Amino acid sequence: MRKQIPILPAYAYTDFKSQGRTLDFVIVDLATARGQGVYVMLSRVKSLKGLAILRWFPPTKVFQRVSQEMRTELERISLLDAATTLQYDNGEYDLRLD
Repeated sequence: MRKQIPILPAYAYTDFKSQGRTLDFVIVDLATARGQGVYVMLSRVKSLKGLAILRWFPPTKVFQRVSQEMRTELERISLLDAATTLQYDNGEYDLRLD
């Protein structure tokens, strides 16, 4: 007697390819993720209900210090935000769409 399981067509792509997309369902392999790839993989899915983690992964993949390069970039963006807010509050920008 032969048994058969239903198979659905699917596809795979890298964490870089998934950037900017929002997906209903994902299966991620966090064990293979490097750097910010973990964040990208986990942030593409709309809800936890649509997330499946393929296999065990070391907790250090998720709980690690943000790199110095990333901290520097976040600080730069924060300074730009403060400067833009200050200029807008001083009336240097008129963002109304009349």
